[in-house]
Amino acid sequence: MLIIDIKSLSFGALSKAQKSLEEEQRRYDSEEDEQGNSDSDSDGPPEESSASSSGSHKRRSKHAPAESSFKKPVSWIREVPGLVNKKTSSSLYRDIRFDPAYGKSDLQETRKNYAFLNEYREKELQDMKKMVKTTKDENEKSKLKTAIQALESRLKTFKDRDFEREVIAKHTKEARKNNYHLKKSELKKLVLTEKFKTMKKKDVNHALERRRKKNTAKERKQMPLQRRA
Repeated sequence: MLIIDIKSLSFGALSKAQKSLEEEQRRYDSEEDEQGNSDSDSDGPPEESSASSSGSHKRRSKHAPAESSFKKPVSWIREVPGLVNKKTSSSLYRDIRFDPAYGKSDLQETRKNYAFLNEYREKELQDMKKMVKTTKDENEKSKLKTAIQALESRLKTFKDRDFEREVIAKHTKEARKNNYHLKKSELKKLVLTEKFKTMKKKDVNHALERRRKKNTAKERKQMPLQRRA
């Protein structure tokens, strides 16, 4: 075996040897990349390729750091131990006032705190109705009518929910006094009864007809195809 004394070599010879080693290493890396690309483009099943890729990044030991491919970009969002991260949620960026870390939010209390928003919506609705009367542009008038209809529907939804919460709170309080627990189905019937009391007879008939059609369509969906025909 030939043993070379490094001290006896000149600086130029050492530099030349280092460059040749670096070129050889780069050539070796490029060959590995080409081989990896050819393996990924093969006609084999995706399960095998994914298994091989996941297997290649296994830790050498439990104390060694985890390895990952440089081709996969690192996510800006990291999971922090101790914090609940709901992956099924619509968005990772939520209003912190309704964050689970601050406890369960009270919808009734929230509606009370932000009740002034309905006043702004009512004022906005009146302003848009005035604009419809004065606007001559048909395109702009059509947009305003659509916005008015959407805002009226939204306000009606808020009022219906507030009414429902009031009825449920009232009957739940009375049931607790009599040591009786109301089921959800019973509460739903009570809400409908109280709602019909505040409506005109014509509106009640219209609501009942809509509910009948809705239930009929629901039953038709649950029927087998042969019975539908």
